[in-house]
Amino acid sequence: MLRERQKKRIRRILKLPGNEYWKILVFDEAGQRILAPLFTVRDLRLLGVTVHAMLHSAREQVADVPGVYIVLPTEENIRRIVQDIKREVYGAFHVFFIEEIDAEKLSFFAEECVRQAVCYEQIEQVCDGFVGFVALEESVFSLGRPGMFQTFHSAASTEREIGAAAESICEGLASVLSVLSAKNVSIRFARDTPAELVARKLEARLQRLVVEEPAALNVHVCVLDRAFDIATPLRHVAEYNALVHDLFGVQNNVVRYSRENKMQSFDIEEDDWLWRGHSKAPFSETVEEIGRQFSSYREEELKTTGTEGGLEGKMTEAVERLPQLLEKKRVISGHLKLSESVIAEMERRKMDCFLSLEQRLGECSEEEVLKVLREESYAEGDRVRLAVLYVLCKGSTEKASLVGDVFRGRSGVFRYVGRLLSLSGLQPGEREAAGFLRSFVSSVKTFLPEKSTLPLTKKVVQYGQQMGSDELATLGSYRARPDILVVFVVGGTTYSEWNNLHRELSKTCRNLILGSTEMLSAESFLDTLEACS
Repeated sequence: MLRERQKKRIRRILKLPGNEYWKILVFDEAGQRILAPLFTVRDLRLLGVTVHAMLHSAREQVADVPGVYIVLPTEENIRRIVQDIKREVYGAFHVFFIEEIDAEKLSFFAEECVRQAVCYEQIEQVCDGFVGFVALEESVFSLGRPGMFQTFHSAASTEREIGAAAESICEGLASVLSVLSAKNVSIRFARDTPAELVARKLEARLQRLVVEEPAALNVHVCVLDRAFDIATPLRHVAEYNALVHDLFGVQNNVVRYSRENKMQSFDIEEDDWLWRGHSKAPFSETVEEIGRQFSSYREEELKTTGTEGGLEGKMTEAVERLPQLLEKKRVISGHLKLSESVIAEMERRKMDCFLSLEQRLGECSEEEVLKVLREESYAEGDRVRLAVLYVLCKGSTEKASLVGDVFRGRSGVFRYVGRLLSLSGLQPGEREAAGFLRSFVSSVKTFLPEKSTLPLTKKVVQYGQQMGSDELATLGSYRARPDILVVFVVGGTTYSEWNNLHRELSKTCRNLILGSTEMLSAESFLDTLEACS
């Protein structure tokens, strides 16, 4: 529901009064990230966008066509917009800021217009768009703010940086709640964690939340901090979507991978029925389904072309079926190529070894684990991930030192993990003195097999049950069965967590949404842990 609502809002932005077919769309990098998963070039054409371009690129003057801007309210962007107005690049200017523009920036906009002596009559609109999030799937979103885990958990971060990060997150969440037409909002969080800082700032931000549509939806926001579980982002995964992201990365719903020494791209489209129906399934099951669909397509193709006599002579029916058949072929062909590359990469990195070992990590001997960690034929990144999981499973700072000696180039990762383990043994008063890092919790000693309930799902269930807990706090009027449940993770989440959350809770929760500051990859999270050391 979230993605469709965001698309509806952006369509409304692009539907200019008295102009259905001729307009130019201008966006910055943030606007591009937001628009890319929602609209194809064809979709934009149907909305009357004849040309789209980046704000800071060289653009030609088209004096008789209106320009629509979807950008962040930064001083750099405002200066460029004012320059465009002065040069009369377009016939009229409709400026929609992705997030709310504050009074200071609005004054800066006005002052720049005065300084540049622009013609105010050309400015048709200056509005807050409240679309500041990336809708990756119908019920999954990212704020596109990488590095938040480091900001909140690095000893080098200042209070000002942490406060600014929390404010930035709240602006993104305000867009989400505005798009959802949230009227009654309750927020649950763990005390004395970054989640509390975000939750309290969000409560204050809700006082001026803009909800355009008549609504009385009860929305419950469950805010968690990534530090409660640093193991899951490092696990080797088996689901199709999580595996694709782990091996190749997914940027703005586009996968780029190498096949036969050539770079290929795979677009995750909204109407891709194979991805929609099977992306959360184990990869082995998805491969079988792709094979079945390919066989089905071949049968239909033979009938349609008449080589088996099924539609021979029935040209009208064949012509009508051909476009659907070609579209089916395009979708299946894309998944065939991608899945073949996934298999090749899994074999190259010998990922079956890591998947098997991680699922029985609690039973493995130290010698067995160290043998794999020291085997240089395995990719270093995979070995470091296994090493961190082993240390967390054993819950020992001594193990952190032991495996850290194997990977001296990534020693910062093990210093940070060792520090978290030492903090987990402190007394409550000492933990408070340790600041935000005390939120490292509970399940470090158990590595969960693929089909178990992941820590994030357990936490969400726990947050819904423990109303009188000293650990948890609630802002707003909590309702046991909200219309919408938004689970938000400060510091990043993963596709495997979405798969698990959806499988366990979708039957009991009517509208479940997962969001985060970013979609994590294992490699980027290792870099983050090292930076926090």
